[in-house]
Amino acid sequence: MIFPLMLVVIPRTLLCHIVTVSMEGDTPMRKLTITSFLCLSSLFLMFACDDSSPSGTCIPAEEVCDGVDNNCDGVIDENLTRACDNSCGTGTEICSYGEWRNCSAPTPSTEICDGVDNNCDGTIDNGTGMQCARSSSRNCGSDEGACAFGTELCTETCQWSGSCIGGTAAVEEICDGIDNDCDGVIDGTGAIQLSRNCATDCGTGTELCVSGQWMNCTAPQPAVEVCDGVDNDCDGTIDNGANMECARGDSRVCGSDTGECSTGTELCDSTCHWTGNCLGEVPPGTEICDAQNKDENCNGSANEGCACNNGATQTCCGGSVVTCTGGAWPSCPATPVETCDGVDNNCDGLIDNGLALDIDEPNDTCTQARLSTMEEGDQLVFSSRNIYKADLAPDVDYFQIELREMSDWLCLINPNFNECYSYYFTVTDPQGLNVEFDVIPIDLYATDHVAQCTSASYASMYHSTNGLLALNYDGRCGDDDDWRFYIKVRANTTGVSCRTYTLTVNVPVSYIQEEACTDYPTND
Repeated sequence: MIFPLMLVVIPRTLLCHIVTVSMEGDTPMRKLTITSFLCLSSLFLMFACDDSSPSGTCIPAEEVCDGVDNNCDGVIDENLTRACDNSCGTGTEICSYGEWRNCSAPTPSTEICDGVDNNCDGTIDNGTGMQCARSSSRNCGSDEGACAFGTELCTETCQWSGSCIGGTAAVEEICDGIDNDCDGVIDGTGAIQLSRNCATDCGTGTELCVSGQWMNCTAPQPAVEVCDGVDNDCDGTIDNGANMECARGDSRVCGSDTGECSTGTELCDSTCHWTGNCLGEVPPGTEICDAQNKDENCNGSANEGCACNNGATQTCCGGSVVTCTGGAWPSCPATPVETCDGVDNNCDGLIDNGLALDIDEPNDTCTQARLSTMEEGDQLVFSSRNIYKADLAPDVDYFQIELREMSDWLCLINPNFNECYSYYFTVTDPQGLNVEFDVIPIDLYATDHVAQCTSASYASMYHSTNGLLALNYDGRCGDDDDWRFYIKVRANTTGVSCRTYTLTVNVPVSYIQEEACTDYPTND
């Protein structure tokens, strides 16, 4: 059976109204679907309609999240966003099909020690095993009494450090009107008032701390001293009041036990005075100079007043011996004169002191050295000299010698020949002392011989420690070959000696020779 096609034309306003009424009671989603299909379908060439409009015409309004095309632009809930938040913070959410969805606020995580509220429960660093928020602090200690709070810090592991920084800690309670131990009680601990031992000269007791002061010592107090064998005034001494010499009934040793004496005993009477009687003593006697050597007068010296004990002997200076007779020493022989023999002859404690000096003294410096002259072929002998001073101070001897050329006549044979001069120095050691000497050459024509003698570059140029020294120097025909030198003699160890030494200087006659001799010094 075939049905004919019928086209029914329904006004748009009536259709929209029919559809809207028919969908009452349905869910917003079904309403949205039917409305969109009937009002927007291009197949039926219909336009959007608005329930609020009696004619069904769509009137644009601000788009809101309700699943309706409020602004009549053909799109439902487009571009709608709003702020959102949760326990961890804020974000943004979008409208989809009439509902707000997909909030971008951060979400909670497991709490860690980092100074942040990771689980967004409103508390920082409160995870398992954490005691505190990292880098936070809290009061520690007490602010009771003299105490003041300190600060305890939270470590990087969210644990309390256990150290109380700053503040004022409790100390042992003392009597000062302050609660030192911070227990809420001033000058005491709990219910116990602060106390301590106290004393007077008479004994000990106890005193209490009252308003920061020690008071009410229970020790006994001193009284006026009387002669009764008791320390009434408590000064540590019994019976020492006015006009009292001793403690009643006391005794003391009297007399002396020195020498032949012996002590006795003196008593203190009932008026606290010494009786003046030394019972049982042996008193001093008269001193006797005898061979018994006793201290009869008990002064600590036997036979005082006597020069010696009879029969005693003593040695005089020089070795003689004398004997004490009748408590007196006989005179010793005259004191010997000091001589140069290594012995303290005059018994003054010094050996060989105060003796006469040799004929050259003083000759201790270059300036003091006496000048002696000699020619070729001469020999100078300085005998009976010594390294000695009367006060036994260190000594040194200086000699100054000028050698004068005898003649240049041999140079007539051959004026180009040289002349060789030789010097021989000998020093004999004094008994008991070794000496050494220096030969110091000097430029004869220099203006200051002493300066050259003391110069460090000359002072020990030629040195001998064995008593012998031989020197040569090369002269010239036709020249003045005169020469000067100093000789310095001294001990090679610490010491002096009055024993004599001899210095000998020997200069043989020079000879002309074809070649220069071993030269010291040259006068070229």
